[in-house]
Amino acid sequence: MYCWQCPYSSLFKHSMKNCVIITPEFSPHTNWGGVATFCSELAKLLESMGCNVHIISYHPKNKFVIKKISDHITHHIIGLKTPSKVVNFLYYKIFSPIFKNIFFKFPSIFFIFEWNIAVYFYFRKLNKKINFEVIHTPSYHSPAFLISYLYSKIPLINHIQGPEEEINEYFPTSINSKCKALIENFYVKNMSDAVITCNQELEVKYAGIKSLNGKVHYIKNFIHINHDPSVPYDFLKISNFRTNILFWGRLEHRKGVDELLIAFINLKKSYPNLKLWLIGQDTNFLKYKNSFYSFEDFFDEILVPKSILDAIFHIPRIDSPLVLKSLLTELSGICVFPSLHEPFGFVYLEAMSLGLITIGSMTGEAKNIIQNATDGFLVQPNSEEIETCIKKIYALPDNRIKKISRNAVKKISKKYSADSVVESYRQLHKKISL
Repeated sequence: MYCWQCPYSSLFKHSMKNCVIITPEFSPHTNWGGVATFCSELAKLLESMGCNVHIISYHPKNKFVIKKISDHITHHIIGLKTPSKVVNFLYYKIFSPIFKNIFFKFPSIFFIFEWNIAVYFYFRKLNKKINFEVIHTPSYHSPAFLISYLYSKIPLINHIQGPEEEINEYFPTSINSKCKALIENFYVKNMSDAVITCNQELEVKYAGIKSLNGKVHYIKNFIHINHDPSVPYDFLKISNFRTNILFWGRLEHRKGVDELLIAFINLKKSYPNLKLWLIGQDTNFLKYKNSFYSFEDFFDEILVPKSILDAIFHIPRIDSPLVLKSLLTELSGICVFPSLHEPFGFVYLEAMSLGLITIGSMTGEAKNIIQNATDGFLVQPNSEEIETCIKKIYALPDNRIKKISRNAVKKISKKYSADSVVESYRQLHKKISL
């Protein structure tokens, strides 16, 4: 099993700061999206800063597991239980069924409630041994709501990867999702000692909130580069590049998957050998006209010929970064991420760091990551622009494609590596510790 080792771990024998990342989302058990990826990268970054890092995440089967990820990163995977067998018995036999009936229309609110109770009891016990100095959490699910109230002297850094209220615009919303957004907004505005946004537009939005005056910081997301950026990384397989189109992420309307599918159907007429590889979870939220469909029902609705269906491959979500990287390296196609809304998008960093030709959406942070036609391509998230862009890319000579590939690797290595943000995090830790 791969175990990441901090290159500076031998320097941190003394006076290490104890940090905790509290997040329901963390690979492998709850690898629900970009938040899990971010928290994994954050843990490694904090260790490189000289922190002793503990991660507390959710186990969907209510088990309790402790794993050592590296010398100074420990992963605590917890169920929704307390340390007391008596309390657990009474709660799950008597109170939980009652609460579930009361909150049956509010599953997200019920999860926030149960998670905050469970993580509080676990944190209280762990903190007696470790004495945490900083808490990091994503805003999703308000994961340290109760802890931030009862341990208000421990600075809490909230990471906003994209507010629920904005995501709700791209789905059929319910009172459950709206209430969840309200709770998360309250959590960010009133429980944060610092707020980090990965998106410049979000920085402006939250900086204007009175309770967050002087607390909002824009620090771009990052990944750890596993190869020497000074060495040319000629990985792109030109033969595969001209036959494969790749997408990974949730298969949903917000991610623009429905537009990509329509573009592929049209492209298939001009490029009969073309294949589309979709890696991710079917969320039953692909949109056609004014209705939402599952992955399979979407094709039934638009009457896709079998010859085209046979060229579309759906691979369930891959939780292992190493397995995903290996597959992407082998397929080596054009990566298309036409999101209608994407506050950041780790997929851009993942694709470009591997030298893959990447098409991003003009509607999100991709426009600040990708320089069009230099290290990737930008489109409006509709099928017509996706189709046109891919045709233009296929018309480019191989030497131009290889240059774009190398430029992408250099861009991510220089501007979006962990080394590029570590000083910003170090200064923020100093500021909130004063």
